[in-house]
Amino acid sequence: MLNLDRPKVLGVLNITPNSFSDAGSFLCPKDAITRAEQMISEGVDVIDLGAESTKPGAKPVTVSEQISRLTPVLSQLSTLSDTPVSIDTSEAEVFQAAFDLGATIWNDTRALSLPGAAKLAANLKVTSIVMHRRGEDHAEARYLSYQNVTGEVIGQLKNQLLWLESEGVDRSRVIVDPGFGFSKDAISNFQLLSQLEDLGQLECPIMVGVSKKRMLGFALTNADLPDNLDDRVEVGLSCAVIAVAKGAKLIRTHDVAATKRALSVFELQGVSFT
Repeated sequence: MLNLDRPKVLGVLNITPNSFSDAGSFLCPKDAITRAEQMISEGVDVIDLGAESTKPGAKPVTVSEQISRLTPVLSQLSTLSDTPVSIDTSEAEVFQAAFDLGATIWNDTRALSLPGAAKLAANLKVTSIVMHRRGEDHAEARYLSYQNVTGEVIGQLKNQLLWLESEGVDRSRVIVDPGFGFSKDAISNFQLLSQLEDLGQLECPIMVGVSKKRMLGFALTNADLPDNLDDRVEVGLSCAVIAVAKGAKLIRTHDVAATKRALSVFELQGVSFT
């Protein structure tokens, strides 16, 4: 079980050639380990490894390729630190291989919906992060329309949680992710953030991941500022602080040190925002 008695930081480490955030900088295992060591030195609470890009239009990566990318990194990580490792995958076979190498958290953008995923999570008794999204092409226009984005996200997650319980998944081991940037336009993303506390009715910890996403660029351009990935950092930190103030317990980010500093206000004695 992941102890979430205080806000914690999950650091993104993409072992892919086509990530929107780092363009394959950590595909080489040596480079990935160097980055992991840096995040550990910055105080990361969880390292999130992903071997398949989930950006719109990205081509699927086979199970065998995901495992081949993850294995050398996981094998070395287990000897470096006891920092928990999560695996960003939807494939049960990939997570099983990662679990055998020491991963303990399953971060699934498809909410354990693929064949065998829910049963495996139940059998392994791992912490699972389940995310809201609509459809496979989550940038497709027909998935972006909501009457009440927060209510609809809560409703879909609620149904998914009930189904997961029917498959044997212990809800006390589930973290929910409202899926910022997945099947939502910028306006919907910011509406969802402004009402994030409503997700408390799901009775699960909340993870928020907005780091460097397109929604942050929308905020910049509306402020008549240029938008590039580096310029999105400060806006992402602001969103992280808002999210924690509204109840989020886990922040997924590419910028570990900066996020830790931004969230340090929540460590102050006697300060409570939730």
